[in-house]
Amino acid sequence: KRMDEMILALLDFSRVGRKTEEMKLIDTRSSLDEALAFLAPEIKNSGGRINVSGEWVKLIASRDEITRLLQNLMGNALKYHLADKVVEVDVNAKIKGDIFQVTVSDNGIGIEPTQIKRLFKVFSRLQSRSHFEGSGVGLALCRKIVEHHDGEIWVESEGEGQGAMFKFTLPIKEVSDEKHDKTDH
Repeated sequence: KRMDEMILALLDFSRVGRKTEEMKLIDTRSSLDEALAFLAPEIKNSGGRINVSGEWVKLIASRDEITRLLQNLMGNALKYHLADKVVEVDVNAKIKGDIFQVTVSDNGIGIEPTQIKRLFKVFSRLQSRSHFEGSGVGLALCRKIVEHHDGEIWVESEGEGQGAMFKFTLPIKEVSDEKHDKTDH
């Protein structure tokens, strides 16, 4: 069963940029809503809350990849929580010039700062499988999606028990009208 999970996770990882929806103008709030719909059972089971705020934009991206990115980050926030705390996840979006930035912060188990460099590597797990399920590919997949969109991803945490703040940025590219460009020449 575990081997099957790992193979499926690697297949997902290998598909980024190759077997996904084309890059076109998408509404990031729609991708977020779709990710929240996929996560509805986990949200209910955790008894937690996901609070959404900020300015969600339209940008050139692969819709299914952006949905998967948001789903993975929020799903991790729901999964890696302290047993004695109600899960609180805040998802905020803002525009900084021509950059769209999303922050997913939680009140979860946190990350030891010395371990942060390992987080976005394939099969790199910081937590025991006996405590938390997973393939060790989710954050590597997030990194690959963000890089496929010419963005950056990173995490901030003050340490164990202090929660984590995952941030990613994506460029807001101008939409070109190819038909218009071709008819002008």
